Amino acid sequence: MVSIGIQPNAITYNTLIDGYFKAGMVDAALTLFREMLGVAAKPDTVTYNIIMDGLFKAGKTVAAKEKFHEMVKSGLRLSIDTYNVILSGLCKNGCADEAVMLFDKLQAMNLKFDIITLNTIIDAMFNVGRIEQAKNLFVAIPAKGLVPNVITYTTMMSNLIEKGLVEEADSIFSSMETSGCPPNKCYYQKVTEKR
Repeated sequence: MVSIGIQPNAITYNTLIDGYFKAGMVDAALTLFREMLGVAAKPDTVTYNIIMDGLFKAGKTVAAKEKFHEMVKSGLRLSIDTYNVILSGLCKNGCADEAVMLFDKLQAMNLKFDIITLNTIIDAMFNVGRIEQAKNLFVAIPAKGLVPNVITYTTMMSNLIEKGLVEEADSIFSSMETSGCPPNKCYYQKVTEKR
């Protein structure tokens, strides 16, 4: 692009970096990111989110956390999407305890979460044995101005069933039906494989 007189912007770089990660070309994505640091198209929050997500998906947890710290130092605004990438990435790479600890810190900062964040953390809490805390967080969702979705209900029910708490899972299912959140095919698959 540069050779024909077109100067790529942050959106162009973000698209290419994301494409490299999705193609499994981690080194190429990081090379492009380093190139981006040397031109006028400066990395933004989206750039860092793409890089951290790609690194987590490639199993490079330490590198993803380093990029997070780099992002914080750069002064860029951390969005809820940034925290969702970090929390989800930690959970998917065997660091659910670390994700729950980070969530606890973020809660103390009165950060406003979305339902994606809470779904991720409820699952993480179950994974690290904080069952009561997961149940309390689920109950508190409406007070946070959010509405549980099918993923929230599925996460709760499948984890409760896995822990042998079938009656509680049935109660959650009943509340799911009365809340107007109909179960879908994914729900039935997930819950039946846990029974």
